[in-house]
Amino acid sequence: GEAYPDFAGAWPSVEPLSAELQTFEALLSDGRYADANEWHEITWKHDALPPFIDRLKALREWFEEQERRDSGESDR
Repeated sequence: GEAYPDFAGAWPSVEPLSAELQTFEALLSDGRYADANEWHEITWKHDALPPFIDRLKALREWFEEQERRDSGESDR
């Protein structure tokens, strides 16, 4: 994140998502389909994915703000 030092939010990290998907794969390979389904409905949809998406949105908004600033400076 050194190229954009002004971004104050947390950079989206795929490591937590990868770890969760490995858990999911392990449940499936063990034939624990009910547990896998419960994992998808609860952990993935509520715990794993939303924080990642929120960070992506924050990063996108930050980039859009930078573009607005840059275009405003070039209008002078």
